[in-house]
Amino acid sequence: MRMFLSTLVFVSASATAALADPARTTAQVQTLFTALEQGDMGVVSSMMADDVVKTVAYAASGDTTPESQRIFDGKAAVMGYFEGARQLIPQVAFVDTDITVSAGGETVFVQNRGDMVLADGRAYSNLYVWRVDFEGGQIVEMTEYFNPVTAALAFGRPLGPDNAGE
Repeated sequence: MRMFLSTLVFVSASATAALADPARTTAQVQTLFTALEQGDMGVVSSMMADDVVKTVAYAASGDTTPESQRIFDGKAAVMGYFEGARQLIPQVAFVDTDITVSAGGETVFVQNRGDMVLADGRAYSNLYVWRVDFEGGQIVEMTEYFNPVTAALAFGRPLGPDNAGE
């Protein structure tokens, strides 16, 4: 019942604003992930608002508080994150992708699996959930969720409470 009421409030609040076109939003997200796969950072950058915020929600420490999240504030910081990731993971493919657009059309949830190759040639696969928020056709906020244990093992990072900020 509580979930239904939250959804009802969300839809009701969204109805007062102009609704975004879900087909257009889906196409934009598909363009984003294709550009990330191809390493086309020019396309990725063009889709971002100047004040975009990207959050990596999970930490190798296991801490789930907001303070443990890595937050990249502004287009330059977000693009720095993606460019750095591309150096570590030069071959990227997102498979088994499922895209869900919110009732208002400007928030998208993406579930996929990364089928990737690290710079040293090792295979890397992780599960992802992304929340991507649009305003006026540009990305204003992104949150990336992935398995931090899988990432820590692949990149040789320590796990556990003594490893905040990893």
